[in-house]
Amino acid sequence: KAVVSTQSTGVHWLTIEGSTPTIPDNPPMEDDKLVIDAPVVSMDSVETVNSVAPHEISREQQLYFKELTTKCISTDKQVREEAVQSLSTDPGLAAVLPRLTVFIIEGIRVGLGDCKMYYIQFMLEMLDNLLQNKAIRLEKFLHDIIPSVISCMVCTQICGRPLEQDHWSVRSSAARILSGLVKIHNLNTNQLQSRVTKMLHHALERHNSGLVSTFGVLAGLCELGSLTISTIVLPEIRNIYRRVELKCATSQDPIDRHAKERIKELLVRKCAHVVQEHLPELLSVNDYEQKFGDIGSEMFYKVMRPASHMPMKM
Repeated sequence: KAVVSTQSTGVHWLTIEGSTPTIPDNPPMEDDKLVIDAPVVSMDSVETVNSVAPHEISREQQLYFKELTTKCISTDKQVREEAVQSLSTDPGLAAVLPRLTVFIIEGIRVGLGDCKMYYIQFMLEMLDNLLQNKAIRLEKFLHDIIPSVISCMVCTQICGRPLEQDHWSVRSSAARILSGLVKIHNLNTNQLQSRVTKMLHHALERHNSGLVSTFGVLAGLCELGSLTISTIVLPEIRNIYRRVELKCATSQDPIDRHAKERIKELLVRKCAHVVQEHLPELLSVNDYEQKFGDIGSEMFYKVMRPASHMPMKM
């Protein structure tokens, strides 16, 4: 008679970091690879493109990623805001972070290509919230993220109606996010702030750049802090604004007149406190005009106004 073996149980790994190991205990998965299709950002009809991801993820993570990204571009404002806000607190994002960064970068690319500003806004909101999440780090993806963010700042046209739509605030938001990326990830080994500052400085020196792009570059430099303003922006303000005025005087494009006013407002607002701190020897309107040219009087009144409203000491 054959001997009947007794029943027994054992344990083995079903998945290891999202991948099913090829052992006899697990079924083969040759025809069922867990590669996700990341949706291109589209509010009218969500299309799909194959995202390039460095590793596979589990089915649960795949479903989570799809649900999260769908909500982040939802037309329902409350649904979208809740999903985007979750990016700043969810500690479980690390597994889907590579795909999430691809989603954001592709979303920005599509938004810039189609001049769909709301695409860009959605992607920047997602990135801004990811920056606030203490459980994740974005170092591995900075080489793709930073060029995308800078493109949002300097691209000539990011919306269909630039005279009517507030693309200036979107560019400013991108500049703030760039500053956040630099401050969080700047190290002595990568010298990220120095490299980004140098790149923006070179862009500022290009005399053939449009005024809209100049605004974006200046917004980025001013967001990098007082040291960047005092060493890069302030010494060049006179020449920068003279170039802006010459460009505006010879341009037939009405957007350049808007850009001129935006650049003036930006420089005065961002540089006034730095002037007050680093150039205390400037005391009169004439001093400011000699130092900063046509923008000098605006700078003077911005610097002096807070002092004139200080309460008198008794």
